[in-house]
Amino acid sequence: MKPLSDAALTMDTGRLTLRPLAPADAPWCWEMFSSAEVLRYINGGKPLSPEGFDEEMRKSVKRSAGGRIGIWAITDRSTGQACGTAFLLPLPID
Repeated sequence: MKPLSDAALTMDTGRLTLRPLAPADAPWCWEMFSSAEVLRYINGGKPLSPEGFDEEMRKSVKRSAGGRIGIWAITDRSTGQACGTAFLLPLPID
């Protein structure tokens, strides 16, 4: 099965766009994932080193490429401003 392009995977709602995470998202992801407010809920409250973040970002982009599950970017549809991320997981089939 041929991977889908990022453009084919983009989902729009009335206010938001969901799309696979891209390397260009690194600056706002770094800002978000290194903030104390977000760290309260992730990684045991410990920030990643810049090198650790780069590695996690690389893995996250690879995981969601071509229509795979993984971490996707959520942006404001009208401005393109980043709002956050969502982790897409497969649902089990009973």
